[in-house]
Amino acid sequence: MKKNNKRSIKASEKGTNVNGSNDSENSQSAQSAQFAQLSGKNENSAYTTAIENIEKTKEIVDAMGKTPCLPDTIFESLPEPLKSLCELFPVKRERDMFLLTSITLLGGIMSNISGVYDGREYYPNLYLLVIATASRGKGNMPHAKSLVVGKHDQLFSIYEKKKKKFFQDWADYKKKKKEEGSDKLTPPEMPNRMGLFIPANSSSASVIDLLKQFGGKGIIFETEADTLGTSFKQDWGNFSDVMRNSFHHETISASRKENNEYVEIKNPRLSVVLSGTPSQVKGILKNIEDGLVSRFMHYTFRGEFKWKDISPKGTPNLSQIFNDFSMKEGLEICNSFEGLPVKFNLTDTQWDILNTQLGKILECEGNTDGDAVASIITRSGVILFRIAMILSALRNIEKIKNNSITEMICDDIDFKIAGQIVTVLQYHAKVTLLTLPSPVFSELNLGKKRFMDSLPPSSDFNRADAIKIGRNHGIRERTVDKYLFSLVDSGFLEKKDYGIYARK
Repeated sequence: MKKNNKRSIKASEKGTNVNGSNDSENSQSAQSAQFAQLSGKNENSAYTTAIENIEKTKEIVDAMGKTPCLPDTIFESLPEPLKSLCELFPVKRERDMFLLTSITLLGGIMSNISGVYDGREYYPNLYLLVIATASRGKGNMPHAKSLVVGKHDQLFSIYEKKKKKFFQDWADYKKKKKEEGSDKLTPPEMPNRMGLFIPANSSSASVIDLLKQFGGKGIIFETEADTLGTSFKQDWGNFSDVMRNSFHHETISASRKENNEYVEIKNPRLSVVLSGTPSQVKGILKNIEDGLVSRFMHYTFRGEFKWKDISPKGTPNLSQIFNDFSMKEGLEICNSFEGLPVKFNLTDTQWDILNTQLGKILECEGNTDGDAVASIITRSGVILFRIAMILSALRNIEKIKNNSITEMICDDIDFKIAGQIVTVLQYHAKVTLLTLPSPVFSELNLGKKRFMDSLPPSSDFNRADAIKIGRNHGIRERTVDKYLFSLVDSGFLEKKDYGIYARK
């Protein structure tokens, strides 16, 4: 049976053209019968489905193999230390991934830098998603952690010392209370956790709790995207709404029954770096209209099957180089952004260029390629703004470190680099869309579609309202809860507060 399966797929690949038709009528009949035997379905439908899947896979692989690299001129003008560190990666794809990862991680520690975009204050936090086939150089992305891991280790070490002191103080408190028999003694408080990195395999409650303890700041770094995808499949682990809100620094709130506790994080600043294969990404991005899609910078490629010199002569000990860097230069960079607030801005000319260029692209491609592409183009503006902010901060790091500036105007070279990066990444984002399903409701989901169409289009509603609407369509309360979770998960609804929803 397995042998027949391989033969049938191989034959269909060889005998099918781009339109899905075969060069031989006899071949088509034989292949159709084989697919029908394997699937147990109608011959024609089974054959058509198999051919469509093969053609779709070919389209995706072909598109991933044609995505552009970042221009070489970008790397000639980068601020330090990015310029020198990128030179350690002679392979263009690896160099691109290192730069994009580094920019994203550095934005996660620049907590004193902000700027106003479209009337709202933004910090330099970015989301990066790298999609590539297996063994295509994604393993070098963790080297970029050296830029910030030293700071994470420093904060964690401070926390461990505070925790140790807490337990000693607690023992002293209990002893003194027992000796004096007094209830007026004030017990010591457990210190908040300290660090930068939030594990991707956390529950939604844990992510919110860590963000709260970290002062509203955090970084998610995961090189195996299915780790996050596995969490998202669980009711307790889906924090895609936290990520969507954090991108625009919108307040995150949660209510917990256990201690009647209400948690609120104002101005959350989350940075995210993920990488994985196309199949792994589907566990995170549900479809092309998922609200998370346009919030990410996308970098996707297939890569060449070309062997490189892996000997010490051909490849330096990058682990040692970056480990040494994290202990000194990396920690110094992070500590530089703990001073006075610095306001970032573009020049009037740069604003005009941004408005004009992205406006033209939006009118041209948004009107022809649909809402998903339009959302990507629209949010690429704030992504460009944030990249320019990060590059400018690095170029002015000494002034920022010495608290000698409170306002920072973007240099033309940094604005140009940010624009070039965003232009390339827009193409990559469109390739990501090829790997995702369209959010078309099947016949099995018509009940969900009727339910969603009946929800208030322009006002908030609560769970009780949703249950009432569901009852009018003969939908049970438990099913309504499942629909609400599913619609939030896929980005059609926004969960604004505990039990409060709104259509997007």
